[in-house]
Amino acid sequence: MGKIFDIKKVDLKYSEFDIKQLFRGLIRYRPKKFMCIHQALEEIFQKFVKANSNWIKIHKVDFSTMKESFCI
Repeated sequence: MGKIFDIKKVDLKYSEFDIKQLFRGLIRYRPKKFMCIHQALEEIFQKFVKANSNWIKIHKVDFSTMKESFCI
């Protein structure tokens, strides 16, 4: 599992890009896995990933398991 990170710092990173966190927690049937659900415009999320690529790499964020959904 990736390094532990400071929740307040993460929330600050998201707020800088107007990304709203809807849920964050462990997955019941896979206790070593962590799930986050966020709300943001696609282009804003892409900017966030670019600006934080080193941080994402250090914390071993696995985008291969990421699922996108769109609401209008």
